[in-house]
Formats: sequence, structure tokens, C-alpha cells
Amino acid sequence: MSLIIILFIVMLVIFSILWGNRTFSVKTLNQMIYHMIVPCDVTDEGIFKDWFLNCAPPTFLTTLIGVFLLYKTPLVFLFDYQGICITILILGTLLYALINYQIITYVFDMVRTSKLYEEHYVDPQNVELEFKEKRNLIHIYLESVENTYLSKEAGGQEKNNYICNCSYNNSFDNFICYFVYM
Repeated sequence: MSLIIILFIVMLVIFSILWGNRTFSVKTLNQMIYHMIVPCDVTDEGIFKDWFLNCAPPTFLTTLIGVFLLYKTPLVFLFDYQGICITILILGTLLYALINYQIITYVFDMVRTSKLYEEHYVDPQNVELEFKEKRNLIHIYLESVENTYLSKEAGGQEKNNYICNCSYNNSFDNFICYFVYM
């Protein structure tokens, strides 16, 4: 019985990964973690219905076919080796998820240290800019931009305001950004 339950869970995970690949442009663990953290207050419940309709029927069908093959064919001997079969199913699914979502690369990126900011960052508050010729002002009007990168005081989710050159127009959900181009 445990082999059948594991088979069902493995097939559900595989079909969920395939559905996620077809439905979303999210392809890495880093992107998935970001989207899990971002609030989804206005997410349509239709996405859960779509997942259920696209994952549950093939999972049940493949599990039923697997049960039929285990009970009605010469593969019934696999019940004698349930531990090995469960291990192979779980390891195969984990390997598929590791490769599909680039989890190993994510872990290496999290462990690796970078000196990029320590070596190259210049605090704009402590630097003197001198312009020998005319400066250009770039006016960028953005519409429907993710405002999560704003500080909490400005209506975003971050401690610091990462898009501080932009002002947020709450009534039209638009951003206006000003940059000085040298």
C-alpha cells in the first residue's frame, strides 16, 4: 500500500512540475522563492482550479495504471522490493526537480561569497560630481511596475527603497523616474 501512496505523490509532483513549466515563466528556485514571499492578495483562485484540473486527473490515471500493472502483470514481484522501489521513485523525482528548477545552482550561489559590492560600490552621498559639459535629464514614465521594491513607507515591501529615483503616483499606479545622464 505504501508503494501505491508514494507512486501517487511522485506522479503528483511530476505533473505539478510539468504544469508549472507550462503555466509560468518561473524556471528557477530563486524566482519561486521570490514569488512565494511577494504578497498575492489579488491572486485569482482560478490558478488553483487550473492546477487541480491539469494535475489531478493525470495523477489518478497514472496511479491507476501503475496499480493495475503491479497487480495484474508479472510486475507483482515488485511488492517484495517495496523499499527499493520507493527509494528509486523518490530519488528519481528529486533528481528531476533538482535539474528542472536548478536547485543545485541556487544552493551554490547562496553559499558563494562575492566581493562585488565591497570592491566597487561608491556611496552617491559621499562622491563629488563635476560636469564639464551639459547634462541630460532622462524622464522615464513607467506604467504598471511592480512596487514591491519600494520601501514600506512608500507602499512597498522592502526595508529600504530600492527605486528611490522614482516617485509613485498611487491614483494611476504609475511611476515617474528621473535620472541624470552624463
